[in-house]
Amino acid sequence: MYNGSMRAARQRARARVAGALLVALLAACGPTEPSEPRTPAEPTPTSPTPDAGPAQPPAPPSPTVEAPPTEEVLLARDVAHLEALLAGNLPENVEPRTLFLVDLLDEAACNARATTLRASLGRAPPPVDAGMPMDAGVPLVDAGTLVDAALALPDGALLAGAHPEAGVPPDGGAGTADAGASAPAGGADAGPHPDGGAPIVDAGAPEEASEEAREPEASADATPEADASTIDALRRRRDELRLAFLELPPGERRALLRAVEVDRALSRRAAEARAAEIEAEEERRVAEAERAEAELRAAAAATLAEQRREARRAEVAAVRAAVAEALAIAAAARAEDAESERERAARVHRIEARLREELAPERAAALYDELVALLVAMRRDLRAALDATAEPLPSLERDAEDAPDVAAEVAAARASRAEALATLDRLAWEHVEALAEALHDGNDIRLTLLERLPSVRADALQTLLHDEGRAQLRRELSQLELMSRYAVRHVRRTAPGWPAAILALGREPRSRRDLFALFALLGVVVFAFRRRLAFVDALEETSTQRIDSRRMRRVAQAWFARLRVGAGPLILLAGSGVAFALVLDIRHTAEVELLRTLVLAFLAYRLFVRLLHHELTRGPVRRIGGRRIRVRAPTARSQRVLFDVRRVGRYFFALVVTLGAAQRVVGEGTLYAQLVRVFVLVGLVLAYVLLRRWRDDIARAFAESHPDSRLGSRLADASGLRLDALAAVAAVELGVRRALEALRTFVVRFAAGRRAMAMLSRRRLEQRQAAEPEAEEPPEPREKPQLAEAFPLGPAPLESCLDRFPELDAITELVRRVSEGGRGAAVALVGEAGAGKTTWLRALVDRTEARTWCLEAPPAAHDQSILCRWLSEQLELPETESPARLAQEIEEAELRGLICVDAGENLFLRCIGGTEGFRALGEIVGRTQEQLVWVCAFSANGWRYLRAAEAGQSLFGRVVSLEGWSEEEIADLVERRMRKLGLRADFGALLDTGSTPGTALAGPARQRALERTREEFFRLLWDATDGNPRLVAHFWLRSLQRDEETGDLRVRLFEAPSPSELEALHDESRFLLAAVVVHEDLSAGEAALVLRWPIARCAALLDVLAARGFLMEEEERPGRFRISVQWFRAILRHLRRRRLLPPA
Repeated sequence: MYNGSMRAARQRARARVAGALLVALLAACGPTEPSEPRTPAEPTPTSPTPDAGPAQPPAPPSPTVEAPPTEEVLLARDVAHLEALLAGNLPENVEPRTLFLVDLLDEAACNARATTLRASLGRAPPPVDAGMPMDAGVPLVDAGTLVDAALALPDGALLAGAHPEAGVPPDGGAGTADAGASAPAGGADAGPHPDGGAPIVDAGAPEEASEEAREPEASADATPEADASTIDALRRRRDELRLAFLELPPGERRALLRAVEVDRALSRRAAEARAAEIEAEEERRVAEAERAEAELRAAAAATLAEQRREARRAEVAAVRAAVAEALAIAAAARAEDAESERERAARVHRIEARLREELAPERAAALYDELVALLVAMRRDLRAALDATAEPLPSLERDAEDAPDVAAEVAAARASRAEALATLDRLAWEHVEALAEALHDGNDIRLTLLERLPSVRADALQTLLHDEGRAQLRRELSQLELMSRYAVRHVRRTAPGWPAAILALGREPRSRRDLFALFALLGVVVFAFRRRLAFVDALEETSTQRIDSRRMRRVAQAWFARLRVGAGPLILLAGSGVAFALVLDIRHTAEVELLRTLVLAFLAYRLFVRLLHHELTRGPVRRIGGRRIRVRAPTARSQRVLFDVRRVGRYFFALVVTLGAAQRVVGEGTLYAQLVRVFVLVGLVLAYVLLRRWRDDIARAFAESHPDSRLGSRLADASGLRLDALAAVAAVELGVRRALEALRTFVVRFAAGRRAMAMLSRRRLEQRQAAEPEAEEPPEPREKPQLAEAFPLGPAPLESCLDRFPELDAITELVRRVSEGGRGAAVALVGEAGAGKTTWLRALVDRTEARTWCLEAPPAAHDQSILCRWLSEQLELPETESPARLAQEIEEAELRGLICVDAGENLFLRCIGGTEGFRALGEIVGRTQEQLVWVCAFSANGWRYLRAAEAGQSLFGRVVSLEGWSEEEIADLVERRMRKLGLRADFGALLDTGSTPGTALAGPARQRALERTREEFFRLLWDATDGNPRLVAHFWLRSLQRDEETGDLRVRLFEAPSPSELEALHDESRFLLAAVVVHEDLSAGEAALVLRWPIARCAALLDVLAARGFLMEEEERPGRFRISVQWFRAILRHLRRRRLLPPA
């Protein structure tokens, strides 16, 4: 079949057949030799003695009765089989499961059985990371005999029935029905069931009864009972071997079982090949005889037609003989290949078994050399198998002149020839597949063994400067070439059968469901890919409408812009990942794995290119007309960036695919290490090329951002290689700065991060301001009256406010429905002082066309009678002091519309009976909200108190909370009002003037610095005010100063109150401040009721706190005090730290 080796195999096959024929001829002609040598005194049963008379018929042989094996023999057999299993060469007639009372594939059962054996042997559990116990005394390699196992037997006697040079008993392990089992009387393990069937699942129960039931019966010819100490030693040895196997890591245990299966498969393959060889030789002999007979008949034919007919039959017989001879030669070669493969597999397994031991580096090096030599032989055989070409078989053509019987013989011979060609091809491919699989497994073991080599040897194998490294690289390249050829041939052989395989899978119920899911997924992916932009736009619109924070809305818009750019590759990437997972679940093949890697890597490359190009061409954010607009890069520059991004993406695509293929084929060995070095070198070259293309842009960008730096001046004067080196340094610095800015942008998305950044910003601004010479007293702006009017500390005009009124549209719709006859509602508007509650109510009234009443609760409204008289007066109803009567009057008057009640904190006092006014209003609201919409504004701290006092129950079914403004909203509010005044505030006074005295930023660098300083200032303003608009207006006015030279307004760092002054207060002052915060404003009499202090004491303390600036007396209502704007935020934070106020 094959070239030189096949011819030699053909000659050996002919010699074996000739020898078999000669033996058969001699056996037919001569007497049968006795199977055992006999002494001269023993006459043969078939010949008479010299003195005998006529020959008598031989007596029938007596039946042979085998004695049942003794316990010693069964235990010895078990021990030998267990040692053979650990060595990976278990006899073919012994199943591994019959050696244990547990399912070896059930990890939980194996652990339970190991625990039972460990207890019977008196051993402690092994460490968690331990593999096989080192003190078990179990040889893992070549432990095939009891003598080699160093089993201590009494008097050193050898066990009966055990051979010292075989791992199995002399019968080859075939024995009785109990083969592979033992029958100990009291051992820890009972072996298999006597019928040799399924394994018994061990539950950890005592086994004495079952083992006594299997005790072998004594017979007249049985061997005398062995010594008890010998039996005990055998039992212990058997249990040690069982425990050693069960304590192996699951992967190693499965590898041992797989090695046994491989050995048996190769053995069966060799036996089948020998049987096929004998059958083919018999077919060849018959065909040769028929050919010779046909030639004789053709020579003796009387007519030309008969001569032609017999000659045709001789030709058919010659073809059959040639086909049979080729099959016989191929079968003989396959049998020899199976035997050699079996021997190699055993050697590889022995080396793998040694890896479970603690190997010295020198011993590991010796095993590595042995394995490398074995792999070299495997590669040589695989190359020969891949290069081998089948010898052509003689062809037989059809002839129209053939007689019908001859034509039938020709058709049968042609079919036999085609079947033989297919068989020869199958046998050759089986040989190639077996070699390739063995080579792959052996290389994996080599990589594992490589980690245990001495460091000097391992380094020598990883570098090309050493002979060993170069030799190993040649070997790995040879393996890469062979495995690539094997993979290509495998695809060419299996590809024509893929459609049929898919149709076959479609007939199976489970595969049919998976195929349906796969095609449905492909349809969804195609539909989503075609409609991706519409989906992204709809998702962006829905998401941004649900986000109230302007900052988070901008963040979401930025991410949706990225999603819009990468939606196509992202959909294909996700769909391909799920599709390949389904395909691999249906049919897991190496081809599908390779295709999956290539497709996913290519789609990831496409996604990488699009996203990176988008990020690099986004451009900075500019404020144009008070709006933040992101400037995109020019088209020419965008094309340049796209070209280089694609170049970088292709580099990483090649890196991933090449390293992945190398790792899959030859592992992370010498070739992998050299490929990594090559890609590192190529990456450096690519980086230098990109640096050369962009060095002028880098130098220009660095000069704009650092005009006074030494590196910037050197970049301006450099050229050639010096410019390349300086541009690299500048690029690294710019990259670090951009990374820090990106990190800062990410950090400020969280409140804690923004506060930390605000603290750092204050320190930087204070350092910059301290570096300037101090003026005697900063002049006030000439526009102070206009500024005070634009930034009032009370409610601002609606035209100067931002459109930031949460849920205003929904409440307006409620009022409209009530005016048309619908049902009303009760709404609580909650916010701290200065949050914009009054402005929100004015906006609601301004947008409402229905009848409205905008009221402000009087200071004494906590009294029920005062509240009812005041409310009846405001609604122009008969005066009453009863809430029920007032509600009835409202119903009878058929009032419909909106009633807004501001200053809701005046409806209660934090004292006994102080919530009568609030409860009275609640009763009125509950009776009249069928025809009215009630909107009551409460301070945030007062609302928390009311919720706690009323146990969380309230008639207000809807609560609108006014939260603090974000940095961007504060900046928009300030700049909008400044533009309305026609003024511009300059942040240049807060800029860092540079590292060199007398220099300053200019051009785009100054613009970027001003933008960063502006962001830092407004972040600091947000941190000092928590987004309270009233506090923002106060501190903004305090930060504006007039430049004496230019007369323009410039921004300076405002001074926040010092918390140390609050720490010096005594507890009575803190209690009074907390009461004022809860009620927003208090008089001395109300404070006396709340704190239960004398009124004179409260009045004196209020005056003291007002004198120190913590409180301020209201101008419109003298005698009432509230927290001053300057100290509002500091006092709230101080009281919360002191646990005098609940957390926000």
